Amino acid sequence: MGTSGFGFVRTARRGTARRIIVLGRQGSGKGTQCDALARRLAVRHVSAGDALRRAVRTGSPIGSAVEAIMEAGELVDDNLVLEAIWDHIGDEAPSGFVLDGFPRTVEQAKLLDDRLGTGGIDLAIRLAVPVEEVVSRLSRRRVCTVCGLDHPGAEPGATCDRCGNQVAPRADDNPTAIRARLALYDRNETALTSWLSRHTDLISVDGDSTPEAVAGRMWAAVKSHPSALVPVNSHAHATGSRFADVAVGLSAG
Repeated sequence: MGTSGFGFVRTARRGTARRIIVLGRQGSGKGTQCDALARRLAVRHVSAGDALRRAVRTGSPIGSAVEAIMEAGELVDDNLVLEAIWDHIGDEAPSGFVLDGFPRTVEQAKLLDDRLGTGGIDLAIRLAVPVEEVVSRLSRRRVCTVCGLDHPGAEPGATCDRCGNQVAPRADDNPTAIRARLALYDRNETALTSWLSRHTDLISVDGDSTPEAVAGRMWAAVKSHPSALVPVNSHAHATGSRFADVAVGLSAG
């Protein structure tokens, strides 16, 4: 990979929120990077997968509906996924968040944008990692059998850092299944990034490096987008609708 930390940027148009979505292939490190970015921005990291598992675990009406659908072997409806996410975010939604795992399709992006109302999605970050690298990462992945937390490089017999339950490989984390999932993701992402580039501000960050180096690139990218640093109630920036296209590059060092 090259040394560019991040690439094409559509300049800020809103300046009134810190509502950030992070896209990327499975195994690209979204969870780790979203945790780090959310801490630096002092907002909540929300994982779509965690939101669904939490809903099921708490036995909420949303969780009961999700559990019934999953037990039937069916896909959870986009609206229900969004309701689980919204329930997980709670009263913190207006203050901003870093969201990963949703949206994955144009239809989901439209639902999220509509739910957010005025201002919509403030910033989308695409974490770019080559297919061969994520196949290698996912083949080595270990996850908690209860809460689903990833444990990269965990040894056999390890327990979850979050809940203490057993950590094990996922049954579908074999190269053939992984490549099939990635191919589906890539097809959806092409349309999704096209839609996002027309409706919000989109930044692509090189994620093929150490977690620390990628975190530095993510933070540099967000700092290039001042609106992402401004609390929702701030009036420090105007909220016009003009766009200017600029190319930005940073050293990965």
